[in-house]
Amino acid sequence: MIGLWVRAKKGIERAFSELFDWWPFWRQEKRLAKLISEADANREDAVKQSALFVELNKHSPESVIKRFEERDRAVDSRGVAEYLRALVITNAIAEYLPDEESGKPSGLPSL
Repeated sequence: MIGLWVRAKKGIERAFSELFDWWPFWRQEKRLAKLISEADANREDAVKQSALFVELNKHSPESVIKRFEERDRAVDSRGVAEYLRALVITNAIAEYLPDEESGKPSGLPSL
């Protein structure tokens, strides 16, 4: 009896999974979840981190900033570009730029 219930439950789950797979947002969520798990499993793989940053910037640029600033993952130039894009999208870059009205200097380090 229990075996029958388990098989029926798995069949229903598979049917709903196939039903929802055609919805674009469902595919995006599954893709994002896959990228996150791959990036978390391979912290030293800059290519996987950058691929995740590209996708995260479409959904949650704040998450790109958070993950980048944790500094515990490998990053390449593409990852840095996505981080800068996230700063611009969220306007978080404003805290690094000088403000002439208030006289606030740039928060960027001098070269």
